[in-house]
Amino acid sequence: MDSLYIVSTPYHFLLACTIAAYSDRGEKKILVLGSVREREKLIECLKEWKNNPFEEIICLEERTGYQGIRKVNAIRKNISLIKKIINRKFHTFIFDPDAPDFQSAAVFNSRQGGINSYCEDGISSYIRSKVNEPFHRKIVKKIVYGLWFERHENHTDSPLFQDAYLVKPEMLPKKRDDLVLWKIMGEDFRKLKEDKLIDIIGKKFEIDIEDVDIVVMLPKPSKIRSVVDFELLKDTYKRLIRGLVKKGYKIAIKYHPQEEEYLGDVEVVRIPRSVASEIFFFKMDKNQKLVGDITTALYTIKMINSKIDSISLVYIAGYKDQYLIDNFKKWNVKMPKTLDEALAIF
Repeated sequence: MDSLYIVSTPYHFLLACTIAAYSDRGEKKILVLGSVREREKLIECLKEWKNNPFEEIICLEERTGYQGIRKVNAIRKNISLIKKIINRKFHTFIFDPDAPDFQSAAVFNSRQGGINSYCEDGISSYIRSKVNEPFHRKIVKKIVYGLWFERHENHTDSPLFQDAYLVKPEMLPKKRDDLVLWKIMGEDFRKLKEDKLIDIIGKKFEIDIEDVDIVVMLPKPSKIRSVVDFELLKDTYKRLIRGLVKKGYKIAIKYHPQEEEYLGDVEVVRIPRSVASEIFFFKMDKNQKLVGDITTALYTIKMINSKIDSISLVYIAGYKDQYLIDNFKKWNVKMPKTLDEALAIF
């Protein structure tokens, strides 16, 4: 059966390459949303890669940052294109099923008798979030996008998916009895390094963190506002970075690829937002440290280099989900309870 990968972030892009390159499924296509920053540059990297598994690369309409009718029209245009593409059964790999255009692929493919696989979407894959959307908004979305549109507390709750590909399937808080789980292994990422894709992307984006002491991974506010005090977290990051710079450390920060800069004027190196974190993880050594909050990067880095220390600000931000905290403990992620305690780690 031919397969179809639908991605909207550099991390999705990298995972799609990981899954597609080392499988023996039929013809493979990849649909890339316009929100992937510097999409054309990433596509160039893919075309340069001798093991590129995709026979066709299709660009979807940009919609990130759009508001009102402009955003609705972009999503509806994507849904229309996806419906034309899925005119027979595929094996789809979908990373963000809360997005109406992405969810439409699973719906249309189910109607054709195809297979739908959910693929890791960072921390969203491992937490349960109440769907607090007002009833009238749900109705409007069904009218605008399709009566099939639904959101779930966890992406894997959707009956549209037969299986799920996750970096840490054991961290899934709850799963349907009929859902099959597949583990994305550290060696799968390392194969991309061996096969030169990591080097091609690193060179294309001119990533250089050799002189950096600490890398700070910044979150996407819309993803975490419901679970942490974002303003407190943002202030903590600013104070932490200034404290570390004052101690003589060189800091690099990495914003979410779909986010604009929000920390203001801080004295740091900026890693390109359009690069998946795992690309520069391969360039880090055991003396460098990684700082974040609830990002899955804090444990995916352990698959690439288990000797690198990762530090989470979950306690300082007031995060209450004990389930995730317990899993961070298993992966030896350090979790200081105060800013002074965090500064003392370095």
